Amino acid sequence: MTKKTPEKTPNEQEVNDEQDQAGVLPIDPGDYFDQNDNFDFDESIVIDSVAMMSLEINSANDGHTIGESGRYFVHEGSLCQIYRLDDPEKRYGGETGSVAMKVINDQFPDEKDISRLENEYNVLRYLANRDAAGGALNQTLRNGAAAIYLDWLDGNTLKEWIRSFHSVRASSWTMNSDNDGRKKILSVVKNTTWSLLDIHDAGVVHNNIRADHIIIKTDEKCSIKFISFGSASFLPRSDKNSNTDKRKDLISLGFIFYEIISGKSSLHTDHRQPLFLTSDYSSGSEEVSSVEEGQHDATQLYVSHIEVLSDLASRIPISFMKMIMALIESKMTARRYQSVNEVYQDLDHPNTFLNNSEIRPYIGKIKFPHDKLFGRNDHLSSIMNVCQRMNSARPSEMILVSGHSGTGKSTLVNHVGKILVKMGVNFTSGKFDQLQQAKPLSTIIDAFDGYFSEVMQSGQDVINKTKTSLLKALGSGVGVLTRIIPRLCAVMGISATDPVQIGFNDAQNRLKYLFESMISAIATPSQPLVLFLDDLQWADISSLQLIKSTLTNSENKCFLCIGSYRENEISNDHPFAEFLSDIITRKIPITKIELGNIDRTNVNALVSDVICTPELETKPLTDIVYRKTGGNILFVIQFLQSLHSEGLLLFSLDSECWKWDSAEIETKTIPNDVIRLLVGKITTLPLH
Repeated sequence: MTKKTPEKTPNEQEVNDEQDQAGVLPIDPGDYFDQNDNFDFDESIVIDSVAMMSLEINSANDGHTIGESGRYFVHEGSLCQIYRLDDPEKRYGGETGSVAMKVINDQFPDEKDISRLENEYNVLRYLANRDAAGGALNQTLRNGAAAIYLDWLDGNTLKEWIRSFHSVRASSWTMNSDNDGRKKILSVVKNTTWSLLDIHDAGVVHNNIRADHIIIKTDEKCSIKFISFGSASFLPRSDKNSNTDKRKDLISLGFIFYEIISGKSSLHTDHRQPLFLTSDYSSGSEEVSSVEEGQHDATQLYVSHIEVLSDLASRIPISFMKMIMALIESKMTARRYQSVNEVYQDLDHPNTFLNNSEIRPYIGKIKFPHDKLFGRNDHLSSIMNVCQRMNSARPSEMILVSGHSGTGKSTLVNHVGKILVKMGVNFTSGKFDQLQQAKPLSTIIDAFDGYFSEVMQSGQDVINKTKTSLLKALGSGVGVLTRIIPRLCAVMGISATDPVQIGFNDAQNRLKYLFESMISAIATPSQPLVLFLDDLQWADISSLQLIKSTLTNSENKCFLCIGSYRENEISNDHPFAEFLSDIITRKIPITKIELGNIDRTNVNALVSDVICTPELETKPLTDIVYRKTGGNILFVIQFLQSLHSEGLLLFSLDSECWKWDSAEIETKTIPNDVIRLLVGKITTLPLH
């Protein structure tokens, strides 16, 4: 880093109120530039400036020639354009044999745009002795076009480097899994920090740091230079160490680290867009930046701290994570960096994360269990008792699980399904949809299509056995079922065939007979069959009739149908109510299970499991959650997610434990999407 300071600093100039508010300090170009110098500029070329650009052009084919040979268009943004001018004789004063020409798009720019361009020129002239920025050569105003001429910087934007780095790596990339990648990342991080330290050391704050505004030399050293100084400002001469003025740059540096490691944009408008997949990221971002500068806090431009933690926790060591979260001023840590020098010292310290390889992928994440039940042990036992009777060649049975929305009906039965599959029982399921009632039997067809997909993945012996059983039971009638169950064709090794055309009633009876025969063929004592049909309150009449005929067929053994439904949506004249009355009349064995909300103890167990904290410590949080939710499982989950996303439930990286703001949580209202689910129950929630 060069420590030389210009003889005359811009802080000695008069600053008017309007320009000071804009963060732009007017400087007389005569202080840094000899007005007698004569440059030969082609007035016929209108050159517009751009804040975001890739500066590496290897040949004339990379850009199109403008006017005479040696002038190349490089990029156009919403505010500016940039051109490259070949200058092998260095008559424009550049050092690289090329000059960048940057001008405002508008032929009649307003004072604000001109002021930004002039500010960039003056700041770069002031930073002429620093390694972290390119040189400014000249400025001109001709025919209404404001232009500045800068040293051409060989290299790529950091955004392009990030795209290239991540395009050849898996999305699950971590610093520990790729030693070469780790070294590159750390080199770029340190060099970026060093260059920003160089700028701050000169008394300049960039104010608009983004991956588009950083140029990286594509060599082993990965040297870094900053560009786009239109929003830059000078630190007060009396307080060059002011952290307030540097705060925006420090926050931006943290988000630059995030982009380097994750490969994702840190801006709200571009988040979840991998940098190596988008080609127009810059043109969409420039306008956002220019509007926000000087008007809003820097953190409003970026993704949430929770998203940062989620994206990085599995990639980098915990010590590096703490550094980034401190830079972006996350509430997850109390530490705050006061200067870029502190950041660089941490990066360069021998005992820092450079030598710490510990990665803790789940730290700071709320983790909802998918293989655990809370408050449902008795219900689970009741279902399993019925299932254990299935291999004794008993007639078909039915289990009905009822409850309001969010009580965990589907979760309970799917949990049972996982247990049954391990026991050798065939389990398949389908879910009725309110919008699919016009497609009769579609849910049952999907369920058995899934069943035959499993058969196809179970090996040739299972396929052959299933095929033999079906042919024996169905004969030529199997062709009828291949028309409606696509994967059955693969099992049978035949194409779908058109059945013999018969009348509507006969066709219905034929389908019922073939379906019942199919169940009889595949449900055996050695491999019983469980069919789970979710949301029966939305079942079509044809499906209900088919289920009823299957259950009432005494020839079907080892078959169990489990259905779930919302009891509060079933009226006396509902088709399901008629179905239920019929199977009760026919004395089909039915086991009814009613699910309600879980009690406070089980809510505490759930909360404890979600944030991996002992139950004794989560009781205060649980008390609030239980009062708000009444123990509705879905509501508890939604409420915890809401608290986490809003920062009311957060993980402290300092103490490495979860913390919450009880007072704020007490004032929180019910999310709208859950109100719709619980509108029928909300008035019955307990007060204590």
